[in-house]
Amino acid sequence: MNRGRRWQGLLRADTRRQTWYAVSSLGLGLAGSVVVFFGAIWSVAFAVFGVGLLSFALVSAFADRLLLLECRRAAQLLGVVVHCPPSDAVTGNALSRAMARVRRPMTYPRLLAVFLGGPTGFITAFVALGCWYLALRAVAEIVFVATWPEALDNAWGGSRFGALVVHTLPGAVAWFAGPTLIRRANYGRSQVLRWLLGGGTSQGR
Repeated sequence: MNRGRRWQGLLRADTRRQTWYAVSSLGLGLAGSVVVFFGAIWSVAFAVFGVGLLSFALVSAFADRLLLLECRRAAQLLGVVVHCPPSDAVTGNALSRAMARVRRPMTYPRLLAVFLGGPTGFITAFVALGCWYLALRAVAEIVFVATWPEALDNAWGGSRFGALVVHTLPGAVAWFAGPTLIRRANYGRSQVLRWLLGGGTSQGR
């Protein structure tokens, strides 16, 4: 990484893509977690009437679509290719297709991958938003001190410079280390997908 890109910090183009992936993963992951969780409860509760099988099939089909979307997002925004094996084609009526999904071994790791999208999305969003919060807070501290320097007269031993350094140091660390932290959190999320899908990952760019 050259010096110019290092000074750009969180505003680097690749970091902006990583940040968008991290934050959007929270909403997408929570949607998947909620659908899988309540869909599983509904399927078990109404399994006696046969409706549970159809509900399970719908949840499984939703999980397949969401995983394809997740893999496409990882390739476009992270440059990480997550191999998602396609689902086997199933023929017959709705009930037979539902039974085939229940008997298919790969159904359950896929459902688990979608369910874990919420917790992993929370982690990536927390890291990304936390870095931006610390950086923006440091900027706000500098503006505050510039407009009202007397506020730091009795802070940290009476040294305005020392108080300013203490208040802005976390933001400076987040500005320069944030791109690496965000990238590692996102890559960890893609690794969870890779492990549960039984495929591999490769760097797309």
